[in-house]
Amino acid sequence: MMRIKNLVAAVAVGALLLVGLPAVVNTEVAQAATASDFKPGNIISDAQFYNGDAMDASSVQNFLNSQVPTCRSSYACLTNYRQSTPTMAASAGRCDTYPGSGSESAAEIIAKVGRVCGISQKAMLVLLEKEQSLVTMSNPSQGRFESATGMGCPDTAPCDSSVAGFFYQVYYAARQFKIYSTSPNSFNHIAGRNNNVRFSPNASCGSTSVYIENLATAGLYNYTPYQPNAAALNNLYGSGDSCSAYGNRNFWRIYTDWFGSTTEPVNPAGSVDEFSVSLSSTGATLTVRGWALDLKSSSKVIEAHVYLTKPDGTTTGTPLRADKSRPDIANAYPGAGANHGYQTTIPVSAGGSYQACVYGIGLSGNNRLLDCKSVTIAQNYPQGVVDGIDVTGKGASTAFAVRGWTFDPNIASTSIEAHVYITYPDGTRRGTALRANQARPDIAAAYPAAGANHGFSSTFPISQGGTYEVCVFGIGTYWSNKGANAVLGCKTFNLPSAYPLGTVDSAALVQDEKSANIAIAGWAFDTGALNTAIPVHVYLTKPDGTTSGYPFVANKQRDDVNRVYGSGANHGFSEVIPITVPGVYKACVFGIAVSPLSDGKNALFLCTTIDASAANPIGSFDSATVVKAGDGTGALTVSGWSIDQQVPAMSTQVHVYVTGPDGVQRGTALVANKTRADVGRVYPGTGTTHGFSDTLTLTQPGTYSVCAFAIGTAKLNAGRNTLMSCKSVTY
Repeated sequence: MMRIKNLVAAVAVGALLLVGLPAVVNTEVAQAATASDFKPGNIISDAQFYNGDAMDASSVQNFLNSQVPTCRSSYACLTNYRQSTPTMAASAGRCDTYPGSGSESAAEIIAKVGRVCGISQKAMLVLLEKEQSLVTMSNPSQGRFESATGMGCPDTAPCDSSVAGFFYQVYYAARQFKIYSTSPNSFNHIAGRNNNVRFSPNASCGSTSVYIENLATAGLYNYTPYQPNAAALNNLYGSGDSCSAYGNRNFWRIYTDWFGSTTEPVNPAGSVDEFSVSLSSTGATLTVRGWALDLKSSSKVIEAHVYLTKPDGTTTGTPLRADKSRPDIANAYPGAGANHGYQTTIPVSAGGSYQACVYGIGLSGNNRLLDCKSVTIAQNYPQGVVDGIDVTGKGASTAFAVRGWTFDPNIASTSIEAHVYITYPDGTRRGTALRANQARPDIAAAYPAAGANHGFSSTFPISQGGTYEVCVFGIGTYWSNKGANAVLGCKTFNLPSAYPLGTVDSAALVQDEKSANIAIAGWAFDTGALNTAIPVHVYLTKPDGTTSGYPFVANKQRDDVNRVYGSGANHGFSEVIPITVPGVYKACVFGIAVSPLSDGKNALFLCTTIDASAANPIGSFDSATVVKAGDGTGALTVSGWSIDQQVPAMSTQVHVYVTGPDGVQRGTALVANKTRADVGRVYPGTGTTHGFSDTLTLTQPGTYSVCAFAIGTAKLNAGRNTLMSCKSVTY
């Protein structure tokens, strides 16, 4: 494949530099175009147009920099243009896969498109210049990038928006030229015959018959279907007349000015005639054979450099003198002589795909890739099966259990290794080698030549929760199978994560006359240790800002939790924390991790504010009336209602103080527990038993002062009494 070949060639250059061989570079001298050299039937040779290795990205960038050293401020030029590129799938006979990128320069796009489509980067640069002047313009508009190569922009209709944009323009133009060459008879201009080629879109300007000599020239005419007339050629760098068309003239002229002749034979000449493999029981030998010739000094012997890329991706270089007898070359190139062949044998000790790329080393530094060929040494991958990858144990003993079998078919009776690779939640990957030598009679029965000793099993401790991937490989051991490792099986696990599971069902103030408590209830368990009752820690921040911790154990029965989670029933908690100071408290409840899979990470279940502020009782002294009895005494009747806001459902005390005409004060304690439906309606949730009424005896006539106090009943309201009112009555 073209893409692989060219990538290897790029690597090979560096490899030869490491072993002291000269770098492979192309050296060409441009020349000013002369109109008389223009040949309408051979605008550019196939060898030059379809050379996808003409320039790499750095060479393209250097060339662009030489044309526009400084881009005008606020403009994007080809020198600094970048964009994200999509991955384009390979299409047979057209382009190999184009691997997309998040950000690529114009030079990288031009170089990669040329490489995967087999179109010269030089030709693509010329196309960009002759269509939109993008190579030499220091202030191009965005519109020029949108139609950079003129692809999908016919003379008689608007441009096709589906191929707009710099990347698509470059890619689809190169692809189209490749289509012209692979389907030559499907288009109007065909190589190897006379074609009627017009001078202008205006049919009245006429045409002439042109014998198109090659595919590249036919492609240029199919892309831009006009030839230059005499007026266009007579003013090679300017305008002709009304019947002049300039596209193909400008392509030829710009290419010649920038890169030299469009029709000179590519030098050095040569080929790779053979790349073959000879196998033995201990290794293999690769043979590379061909010829190389410097056309400018054809009688002299030159070097051929062979770059061998191995299955592991490494590349080595070997310099050869192309001085072996090749009578066929003497016949093809009279005067060159026969001694231009090269041949070498290279021993290898592993199977897989090998690629040999050979460069002809020109006497003037004009080195050229002659060809790349590939050969594959068959690999017989290990056989095997992973019978199980499971999680075993609980708590600190949790582990992966791996078991299975494997053997190398080439040496079936020999025990080989199985490698277990575990990818941990933090992304690290660790491998362990196991010897597959445990007895497996079932394998011996299925594979008699292999024998029984091919089983493996082991356990691998798990110390944290998260996502794991466990993969097992059979390791190729026979010489041709080195590196041919078989994936026997992979399995992904989402193990219990970092936090215990639980809920706080209630957290509230509970008090009566004698005590005040913050009561907290709920459930909790560690998903990595279901049979263990875990600690629950309550952190209570008091009104003065200090915080105290209260450890409990969630071990009370909660059948409802077990029904939902299958966790076991003993995971409930219900605790009280005494308080003595009124105010606002903050309670935070944590489930404490106990399983190693929880990695020591505790779970916050709840933080809540609990108002335990003291609040004076409320109430109403509704009435105080006197009735004179027949025996001369008086009856004082009092009534009203009272509620302690800290314990609104509790019946509170009411103290009534009566001061008589003699100035003596007498007190009576009442309980506000009589039904008052009206109070219940006004204060929902408090109940209706908050009324009080009683009759007191008066013993002497005169004026009395009657005062009623609502008495603080809750623990935190002790001493907080409310005077509801005082009334004056006369007896």
